[in-house]
Amino acid sequence: MSARDLALVALLVAAPEVAAAERLDATATTVLTGRPDPRNGDVHTVVSALQLLELDARELQGPLGQPLSVTFSGWAGGELGEPARGQRAVGDIDLLYVRGVVADRVDVRLGRQLVTGGTARVLQLDGANLEARLWRGVGASIYGGVPVLRELEWHRGDTVIGGRGFYRRSLGLELGVSAQRRKERFRMAGEDLGFDQRYRPLEGLVLTGFQVVSLAERRLAEADLRATYQPADRVELALGYRRTAPDLFLSRSSVLAVFATTSRDEVGGGAFVRAARCLDLDAEAFLTDSGTGPGHHLALRADAYPARRDLGRLGLEARRIAGGQDGTTFVRGFGRLGLGPALQASTSVEFAHADERINGVRNAWTGLLALGWDFLPSWQLGVSALAGVTPALDPRYETLVKLTYHRTRRTVEVRP
Repeated sequence: MSARDLALVALLVAAPEVAAAERLDATATTVLTGRPDPRNGDVHTVVSALQLLELDARELQGPLGQPLSVTFSGWAGGELGEPARGQRAVGDIDLLYVRGVVADRVDVRLGRQLVTGGTARVLQLDGANLEARLWRGVGASIYGGVPVLRELEWHRGDTVIGGRGFYRRSLGLELGVSAQRRKERFRMAGEDLGFDQRYRPLEGLVLTGFQVVSLAERRLAEADLRATYQPADRVELALGYRRTAPDLFLSRSSVLAVFATTSRDEVGGGAFVRAARCLDLDAEAFLTDSGTGPGHHLALRADAYPARRDLGRLGLEARRIAGGQDGTTFVRGFGRLGLGPALQASTSVEFAHADERINGVRNAWTGLLALGWDFLPSWQLGVSALAGVTPALDPRYETLVKLTYHRTRRTVEVRP
């Protein structure tokens, strides 16, 4: 039985308990999209109809009287027209786990979940995760299971186990050390040792760090150092350095690891200024090096608001990304307008210019128009249309219709 089948069985078993929860948050979204799909030298039209469902049931009673919660997020639907690989039915479960707290100190999660922090980074896992607060800010966590492999994601192993120990003193200081081991077909796919830090030495100044060492390759896999300083309510400054080794993000048995870049470095900073009551300015600049030559990433952005920010905004953004001998310049204008208490409209136009021709083309543009309407309590309708010209697809067009329903139900038990 596959992991998805086990998740479906678990959902059916838990359904009566979920219905009996004292608080139940439910969101159902129906999405209809139409888009061109270039394949095998031809452009095919694909129309998708998807149903998304999110459930969060809280304040359940466990077998020992402890509080439990159940979280579910999944989607299913079909593709019309000319779908890729002829697959008409699609769907998957993003989250399905049960969470319980024991003695107000131990947090346990079982099922498909996201594990974050330390060498786990953001790991989608079918398995178990346990975190315990031990003594005076000292805690530990351990997790294990089968990593969830999504389409277009790299395969990092068949099983994974890891953990993190930490010391946390309010919001001013946190130190952590973590480890992770991955196996593929009973062979070692990777071993990582990580360290993370967060320190606030002064009011408005926050220092953070994150480092991961590959024990198998005896090499630094990732390092991130950042300093953020807010000297005034309207000003925020940031400096940072980041180094990654993309080949170490892959399984050791993957042939792609041989051709992946061995290192990438970024160093730079940015500034945010609320120049006026109705004007925000944002700028950042980074120098990069990925082994093919020095590069840079520059960005400028301005957001203008009317007297009331809920009425809308207008913005202009410019970016320049370059590496080696190639580079691309982006310019985007965007806006949002409130047409009433229940109706909003947004639009954006982006232009891109590449230094080198791609399929004989240097320029590309994309335009987007979207409308959102809260036509009933708990109901929202969204419609958007996108059109443009790109080097890979000329012309490009997409349409989307989204219907969302959200409801929170709370049951209060009255006891004599």
